[in-house]
Parts: sequence; structure tokens; C-alpha cells
Amino acid sequence: MREYTLAEKFALVGLNGLSSKQNTVAKKIVLKGIVMAEFLEKVAEEGVSGKKEELSDRLLQEIKRIRNLNKAERREIESQMKARLTDVLTEVPDILGCDVNYDVMDASLKVYKCLESEYRRITECVRAEILEDGEVSVETVCLLYLFRETGCLYDFFSVKEQMHLQERLVKCMSEDAFAYTLLNTEFHGLETIYQGFLKKKQKFFQNPYMQGINLIFPFLERRQAIFIDMVVFGTDVADRRNAVIDYLRERGHSVESVEYGEEHLLKIDNVYYRIFPTARRFHVGVVQGVAIVPAYQ
Repeated sequence: MREYTLAEKFALVGLNGLSSKQNTVAKKIVLKGIVMAEFLEKVAEEGVSGKKEELSDRLLQEIKRIRNLNKAERREIESQMKARLTDVLTEVPDILGCDVNYDVMDASLKVYKCLESEYRRITECVRAEILEDGEVSVETVCLLYLFRETGCLYDFFSVKEQMHLQERLVKCMSEDAFAYTLLNTEFHGLETIYQGFLKKKQKFFQNPYMQGINLIFPFLERRQAIFIDMVVFGTDVADRRNAVIDYLRERGHSVESVEYGEEHLLKIDNVYYRIFPTARRFHVGVVQGVAIVPAYQ
């Protein structure tokens, strides 16, 4: 079984589902996260003991450098990571290309996809360690920090689980100077990259241990909702679901129906979606179809 570095683990999860061609805000943040992960690897190798002030100074100095990475530097980081992970990180058609607006234009859109078995192994290891009682490793604290800063936690932690996650991280911060210092910093720099995202931030982890300071998870648009035109009248839920599965598979996507409580979700390229019938108004009139919307627990 292949072992990955901290930066590689983060890259596999962080880049999954992001555009491989376009320089999106979400990808900018993830590429900066890869650099941050490489820095944290060095800190961990040197040993994470030390005074909070010294650790904080090192982190802030590195964060300042990361926030100033230019486009060429980010492109080089992306190229190097793709080369390192070429067997487990591939490019597949973007589900957005199946939307009626893009499908009509025959747009060629590509996103990164992590090999499903590796994506599950990385995320489930992190989930198991932080959600169950026991010691939390430095690597897991670092990954949770990186996932937090890049908006990935929404993909594999439910709202209920995030509340337990909060308690566990508060405990880590109370017992470990490194965890306290790291989780008190932000590297994403959304304020300087894209002010519009500030309006979409969701508030999580109100932390009594941090004297009322809120750890904010930047809500990055990592997933897209799409509309597929198809005949809805005279079909049932199963008919529509099967038709969508066939439609997406024909266009190169990995799709399966997954039971979730009393409903069925579509798992498309490692990401979960809900599906429901709707209609859209275009210049030619009202068009029947189905909407595929990201499913957040």
C-alpha cells in the first residue's frame, strides 16, 4: 500500500473535483495549502515542541510568503504535484459540462479526480482518528487545519460531526502548543483574493477556549449545481435517476446510486449530489429537466 506525504494527502483531497485548467479561487487556495503542507512537514520533522511565540512567528512568516505566491509559482506547484501523483490523480470531464448551457456549446471542461480508494482511505483515516476517543496525531491536526482553510471539511464531515470535531480540537489546543498555535492562524487570505467570498462564509467552531474568537471556514464553491434537460412527465423517481446515471456515464463520469436514509444520492466522481425534477425558462420557452445539486449533510 502506497504511503503519501502530508502534502500529497492534502493535494489528493483538496484538488479532487477542482478545475484542472482554469485558475479558480478554490484552486488558488488549495495550491497555497500544498505549500503550507510542505512547510508543516518540515516543522513536524524538526519536532513540534517549543514556545507558542516561536511557533507563531514561524507560522506567520511562512503564511506571509504563501499569500504572496504569484500565478507562475502556483502553476509550478500544481505541475510538480501532478507529476508526483500521476497514477492516482487524473483528469476527468467536469460535471458542469453536462449542464444544458455548456452541453449545447460542446464545452470541454476538465477536473481533477482522486482514485476513489485512495480518497476514501485518506478521509476515513482522518475521520476515524478525530471522531473516536484517543490521541490525535500531529499529521491529523495538520490535515484538519488544511481542510478547514480550503473548505474541504464540508465534503466528508456532517454538521453534527463538526460539532464533535470542535470539541476534540478544543481539547487538542488545550493540551498542545503546536495545535493551539496552528489552529489560531489562517493562510487562505480570502480577504485579499476575493471579497465576494466573505459574504458566503459559514460560521463554524465558536470556540470558548479561544476567548470568543471564531474559527471561520471559508465556503469555497468546490461543487457545481447543474441542470439536465429531459422529459419529466410520465416518469417516476427511479426512471429519472437511472436516466441521469446513464447520461453521466456516457460522458465519462463515475456514477452510482447510494442510499442515504430514506433517499438516494448520486455519488459522482467522489462527490455526493441530490437530484430532483424541475424546469428552467429559456428564450425558447420552459424546458423540463432535473437539477443535480451538491448534497451537504
